[in-house]
Amino acid sequence: MPLLIAIIAIVLVGGYVYTQSQPSAPAGQDPSATLPTETTKNGKATTQKPPAQNPTKPSVAVVSPNGGETYKIGNVINMKWSTVNTPTGQNISIGLQRADKTGELAASDVISIIKNIKNTGSYDWTIPTSVTPAKYIAEIYTTDWIDGRGSDTSDAAFTISAATFATNEQRVLATARDVLSAFAARDYQKLEGLTSADGLGLSTGPHFGQAENLIPKIDIAGIPKDTKIYLWGYTDGKGDPINLTRAGFLTKYIYSADYLKAPDVAVNKTLGGGNSLNTIDKDVNGRTYVAFHFSGFDPKYGGMDWTTIYLIFDSVNGEYKLRGIAKDNWTI
Repeated sequence: MPLLIAIIAIVLVGGYVYTQSQPSAPAGQDPSATLPTETTKNGKATTQKPPAQNPTKPSVAVVSPNGGETYKIGNVINMKWSTVNTPTGQNISIGLQRADKTGELAASDVISIIKNIKNTGSYDWTIPTSVTPAKYIAEIYTTDWIDGRGSDTSDAAFTISAATFATNEQRVLATARDVLSAFAARDYQKLEGLTSADGLGLSTGPHFGQAENLIPKIDIAGIPKDTKIYLWGYTDGKGDPINLTRAGFLTKYIYSADYLKAPDVAVNKTLGGGNSLNTIDKDVNGRTYVAFHFSGFDPKYGGMDWTTIYLIFDSVNGEYKLRGIAKDNWTI
């Protein structure tokens, strides 16, 4: 019989005797056998129940995709979930992982879709062309450790299959949306993969110079950690210097609106127009470009708060790679 080390405390309260023992459980024995015991004055002993789990711990349940669905690259997946006991301010993150592989997954087998979004219960994700056709499982989880973390995965795998593009225009539009999705998620690793080997040129006006504000391709994934201040040009009107980090410039001057939701989209056609001379058609030198345009946001400005972003692409072995971005909006 294994040796038990016990500490016995006897307290007399209202005619009852409480005996507590704290033995170690022998190998293979149910740990509940070592729980403290309660002995009444009539000699009957009962095992005390272990403390209940915290009923207020956050929990998440994936609603869709939850297994069996089939999508094509370029389709929109409406990611849905439900939550219980998630406190105010608890954000949500969404990802995918390959379901048709065993063992340790490679980095390319795990996809971060979006991080730290508000807990609205749904998120529309356009499947980018960079996703490998395969079977996947979705994971949705609370981002912050507030009273614990809640998470859930799809009950079964769903399928993402290859897209079929009838025209080059469809292909470049799909790639352009991939680029905007990367900006929206601040996913610079993904953006680097979508960028031309010649780097990414940036312009705050409706023109494009190949060497203008050039970010080398190899530097793009590291943008969030780059703390160097760069001179990007000068503001309209006042002519103040624009001194910002790469991440700061991209956020303030390039991806300054949710262009994925732009109502007006065109390929090789300029949209909008103000008092700046638009030379995009000439400057791209035969490249393909895609325009995403908002005609305005606040009615009180009478349409003067319009904005257009131009994504300029190189054609490389049947694929489109981002070569430049130009912005156009109302200027003083």
